[in-house]
Amino acid sequence: MSKIQTVLGAIEAEEIGATNIHDHLYRDCGKQVDDDDDFRMDDVDKLALELQAFYDAGGRCMVDAEPIGSRGVRALVEIAQRVPVHVIATTGFHKSSLYFNNFWGRHYSLDEIVPLLVAEVEEGMDLHAYSGPLVKRSTARAGVVKCGTSYQAIKAVEETWIRAAARTHLATGVPIITHTDKGTMALELIEILASEGVDPRHVVIGHIDRNPDLGYHFEIAKTGAFLQYDGASRVKYYPDSTIISLLFGMVEHGYGKQIVLAGDNGRASYIRSYGGGPGYIYILETFVPRLRREGLDESVIQDLLVNNPRRALSFVGSA
Repeated sequence: MSKIQTVLGAIEAEEIGATNIHDHLYRDCGKQVDDDDDFRMDDVDKLALELQAFYDAGGRCMVDAEPIGSRGVRALVEIAQRVPVHVIATTGFHKSSLYFNNFWGRHYSLDEIVPLLVAEVEEGMDLHAYSGPLVKRSTARAGVVKCGTSYQAIKAVEETWIRAAARTHLATGVPIITHTDKGTMALELIEILASEGVDPRHVVIGHIDRNPDLGYHFEIAKTGAFLQYDGASRVKYYPDSTIISLLFGMVEHGYGKQIVLAGDNGRASYIRSYGGGPGYIYILETFVPRLRREGLDESVIQDLLVNNPRRALSFVGSA
């Protein structure tokens, strides 16, 4: 059977149910937090309460998409122990602008970075994100590796990190998740990964609905990659009807098995237990019921929530 790696250990892919494939369960450090305190999400009690609401709404698996430099490994383990949701943690990197100039990942070579990421998947994540001088590994291992791109550009250091993610994937089988800024540079990112030997079927292209161009989405889908739609509730960008139109268009053209859904609640003001919203429950309590009312077939909804994430999060070669 295919393996999925959670912070509490490896499980069979069939064990996960409705999945939010990209959200934010804890963040207490990093450039975003320094720049804007709304990005600080460091209250374990509140976040466990929020995740419990997700479980009560039917959610069974969530990827914490915080990579090296902003995640909280101990907190993720504690939350996963308190709430019966499978929690998956992330190694790798975000886009370059979210790191300080002195961040070690900007200055290490590709050959120096890859073994560090591989160890986070195979041995355990470093509790201090390799900020040193000592490495202190958790028993919790990363279940995805992340890389990201800037708006309309891939910076040189981002290309290094993309190639590091590719080589980590090839060495361990860990699936790849990505950040695309405002849905740009997806094809270019896939091209770099493919040049390293990565099959795009093991890649999730994040935030792609921020660029709601159906033709562009067809081109991405033709590569075999998964497309992550995570903008539901983000009225400041566009209404949910925009994502629904994309979904129906993709399904109509035969790409329904390559779409995954996410919440991407990356600010405290998005979390209901912090007094904000829409919270982790929005997809299951609001967005999916609307998909049903609009006539999306139940088998497609099952693919979006369960079957597609199972394939996207499974380690290559674990079957």
